Amino acid sequence: MMHAGIAWDATGFHVAVVDKFGKIVTPAHGYQADEIQAMIDFLHENGSQAVIDNTNGLLGGQLTAAGITVYRSDHGDPSELPLLGSISAEKLARMALRGHPTLTRLAADSGTHFGRDKELSAGYEAGVAALAAQPAPGGFIDHGPRDDARIALTFDDGPFPPYTEKILDILDHYSVPATFFCVGLNSIAHPGLMQRIRDRGHGFGNHTWSHPHLPDLSEPQIIEQLRRTGETISAFTGDSAPPFFRPPYGALPPGPYDWLTTVRATTVLWDVDSKDWSRPGEDAIARLVLDRVRPGSIVLMHDGGEDRSQTVAALPTIIETLLDRDYRLVRVDDLLEGSSSV
Repeated sequence: MMHAGIAWDATGFHVAVVDKFGKIVTPAHGYQADEIQAMIDFLHENGSQAVIDNTNGLLGGQLTAAGITVYRSDHGDPSELPLLGSISAEKLARMALRGHPTLTRLAADSGTHFGRDKELSAGYEAGVAALAAQPAPGGFIDHGPRDDARIALTFDDGPFPPYTEKILDILDHYSVPATFFCVGLNSIAHPGLMQRIRDRGHGFGNHTWSHPHLPDLSEPQIIEQLRRTGETISAFTGDSAPPFFRPPYGALPPGPYDWLTTVRATTVLWDVDSKDWSRPGEDAIARLVLDRVRPGSIVLMHDGGEDRSQTVAALPTIIETLLDRDYRLVRVDDLLEGSSSV
């Protein structure tokens, strides 16, 4: 059995393969951010198991869906990492060979951070606590004003074909806007989708460069993730960096949050989670949103990461029902206009 390590950096991914003796069979080979399918084909051709690390939240679902055995390596020392990137592909490959104790096998349809439920929950709770405390600098918000029948639909983890295109088609059909919290690596991989989001008048938010669990990173590494993503989005919009930031999984490291001075963005959580990431079925997604939504709600959905066909199927029912209830669907910036929480 061959073992492949998959590292990432500012432009894409690097794959190195070692044999059962730890000898490098294939030195690190680079794949641009838009060449994930070519990387998957290479892994199949070499019969390789794959190891990614916990700063890479993009590949777990895609690789397992392609039938590849994937392990995640968890390490707790951000000093092992560059400012933007992971540990080396060769090191990751050799971890699989040694049966490293930090390895977790990812289950199909589980997402990259499978098995870290308590940590993800703790990070989200830190975000909710920050929201309640409203520390300065930087604002935290999970909904807009409750006295106005406006709602914001938001989509995370894209752009990601074919689902982003299909979601944009539906939004076009109903002439409603949304806000897309984009991942940096996906943004440089799919510039046409970024341009279409912009051209259709939708809003943008910053969702980091590699979709990591932010408590795993140092403050300088978090800032660089957000800085690079903000610059990439700005290159498409022609505007300054997007005014909104959403942490992956809603997870923040413990405060204080002085680093938000550098980011200069409102941290946007949500009050309605569609649970579409768990793929419970289109009816369950629609029902959950429609049962919980209220004036000012920010609805969390996903257009990227892995198979989002259920989200696409549920979206027309969600939009039609909300419009029938006389809600007005707006971008996050319009929802928060005039709100003292921003």
